Amino acid sequence: MSELSTRLHLRRKELGLSQEELAQRMGYRSKSSITKLEKGINDLPQSKVEELAAALETTPAYLLGLDGKNARRIYKRDHKNHSSPNSARTESVCAGALGVQLAGDAFYFGKLVQKPTIGDPGRPVTAEDIPLSCRLMTFTSALSLCLFLAIRLMGVLLW
Repeated sequence: MSELSTRLHLRRKELGLSQEELAQRMGYRSKSSITKLEKGINDLPQSKVEELAAALETTPAYLLGLDGKNARRIYKRDHKNHSSPNSARTESVCAGALGVQLAGDAFYFGKLVQKPTIGDPGRPVTAEDIPLSCRLMTFTSALSLCLFLAIRLMGVLLW
């Protein structure tokens, strides 16, 4: 069972919702889609993660098994720990959300360059972190696009 399946089931139970009630909130015709998601038979499309989070009154980061509070904490602490200010911002949020430590000392042309780390040494980085990072990036990009389009639409309507 995936992290999403487990967290979906736990959150639904916390809210006291039946599968039928959650299906209605999501606009599904029956509970079978929710049952399949909870059992890990079906995967939720990226475009539906935000909708599911809203229906469960939680955040997409929680459903994806990421730590949103730690992402913010690490960002505030480490967003300047990189020679590239733009890279450090996104890297610090990602490190906090995944609960890993990134950056640090590196070799360039055979020479050791000492650099600060980003994040806490909670656990080692693994191959499983790559798809999680991609999902985080995709969701963040989609959310940003929606926000920018809403601002643009408000600007058009107000003028």
